[in-house]
Amino acid sequence: MQDETAPSPARASTTPRSTAPASCALAPAATEREAQDFVAAVRREHADATHNCYA
Repeated sequence: MQDETAPSPARASTTPRSTAPASCALAPAATEREAQDFVAAVRREHADATHNCYA
């Protein structure tokens, strides 16, 4: 039987030794617009981030 649970947003943070903190935010997106909106929201939340990666 296949799992019917819908994916939900997830976040994680870590601070490796001798580096700046790293954060990860993931969320399902049904459309490109939803994905763009999510990335924009994370960028606003972390305005001091030096870079954002997406796939």
